[in-house]
Amino acid sequence: MSLLKDIEKDTLSSTDLSTVLRKAKVLAYHLKNEEFKQWVEHELNGYGSDDVIPDYRTINTVSHGNFISLAWKAYDAPIPTANLPQFMQEINTVDLRQGIKELESLQGTLRNSKADSLTVPWPADLLPVLNNRVFINMNCVGAWRVVTMGHITAIIENTRNRLLTFALELAERYPEQAAADFDLASPPIPQEQLRRVVNYYIMGNATTIQTGGIMTTFDQRHQKVNYQYNAAGDINLENVTNRVDLVGELKKLKTELGRARDADAIDAEIVTDAEYQIAKAIHEAEKPSPDKKTLLDYVDNAKKLLTGVGAVAGLAAGLAKVAELIGQLF
Repeated sequence: MSLLKDIEKDTLSSTDLSTVLRKAKVLAYHLKNEEFKQWVEHELNGYGSDDVIPDYRTINTVSHGNFISLAWKAYDAPIPTANLPQFMQEINTVDLRQGIKELESLQGTLRNSKADSLTVPWPADLLPVLNNRVFINMNCVGAWRVVTMGHITAIIENTRNRLLTFALELAERYPEQAAADFDLASPPIPQEQLRRVVNYYIMGNATTIQTGGIMTTFDQRHQKVNYQYNAAGDINLENVTNRVDLVGELKKLKTELGRARDADAIDAEIVTDAEYQIAKAIHEAEKPSPDKKTLLDYVDNAKKLLTGVGAVAGLAAGLAKVAELIGQLF
């Protein structure tokens, strides 16, 4: 059985996800894809405080607290967010950064103890803010966020489902390489294609791209974007063999940029500037004797405008491929 099929089988079974992820780590090294390596490493060992986490690891929960006064006590009382000042309105949004093995262990502990939740304490310096806010003339002596079994299970299952979808997509898109376990003997998959598959099926809205050897992560969890690069599947830069093909693909990229604008995935002003650069590139490429440097400058200018806008990372990668083709064809 191939490594990919082995991962598919294990994700569909009761095998611990941490075990499946170790096999996925081997796959990541076979693929030589840094984005997938990074995701697997974080899922196995946890996300650091400075790491941008995928959206499925951010949960919305509730807070409870203990309150006392000279005459009264209130234990495990719900804390309404309406009672909190503006700067604390997101106190109930919690990032769970633990590695999958730790989450599986917490899940097992809850299951064995028949409990249904864990607690994440509030920072002690925020407790005085609750004094006289939840109950009149009562001070807060402790507060915590409630993390349920459902929250933990959802993260584990979401991770499992994303890994399964990724494996299935690889098998469907690249059957020959998958059959050869993506080893050195098989034709390599272009890294820009792998990045798109990883970004869409693994990372969701936390988009990661590789630029100039530097890993850059863009957190788009709070952006409302309904756009998928090349959803129609008509952009195919891999099959460009001549200048006419290249001009055709440039025109498709220009149309794709308009789709991204219409979906509010990118600022309209950036689109206007990038469309102008692509239009100039098309005009130059259609000349009887195009100037290679001028053509590369237009494409590079368009790519720079799009680089850093996570929702259109595929377009930026497409323009990078165009620059590579210009070097070969002109």
